[in-house]
Amino acid sequence: MNPLLLTDGYKLGHKEQYPNGTTFVYSNWTPRKSRIEGIDNVVFFGLQYFIKEYG
Repeated sequence: MNPLLLTDGYKLGHKEQYPNGTTFVYSNWTPRKSRIEGIDNVVFFGLQYFIKEYG
């Protein structure tokens, strides 16, 4: 899959908005909604695997 499709494009510029000297940023991955029509629930799982595989 194209890596550009794995993220929200507008978020790529967020790092440029932090003040100079920023050394730590805390973030979480909270989905706002499902991207599948007719599905209104989201179950978040797999973070531990993702971190082990790509971290």
